[in-house]
Amino acid sequence: MKQLDRIADTYCGHVRAKLPFGGRSRKDYLAHLRQDVLSYLSTHPWTTQKELEEAFGSPEDIALSFLSELSYPEIMDRIRARNRAVRIVSVAACAALLLLIAMIVYMLIRNRQDMDGHFVITQAIDTFGRRWLL
Repeated sequence: MKQLDRIADTYCGHVRAKLPFGGRSRKDYLAHLRQDVLSYLSTHPWTTQKELEEAFGSPEDIALSFLSELSYPEIMDRIRARNRAVRIVSVAACAALLLLIAMIVYMLIRNRQDMDGHFVITQAIDTFGRRWLL
């Protein structure tokens, strides 16, 4: 039985990767598909992945049928939500990058002001015993 579950999970995983949207309808669709695949596998236990695709269709075909069940406004709402999320993440990443750059510039300016024109010369000894001026 574990092998049949593994075959069904693999097939449903391939379908899940092809579905463009998440959400409740996707979870319900995949749950029904998994149940159908398991019931098919219980009557045909020696089915391979290729035979399963022949019986149910390729993951691309199933993704198309999932999209055909959605209404146009629902598809557009999901596309807008995804675009909105991408914009928010992009703006947040740019703001974090600008903040990092501002902090580095501030540290460089502050370090230069703290030196007041004085340099500290120290000696460093490397692993071979040579002295270096820093």
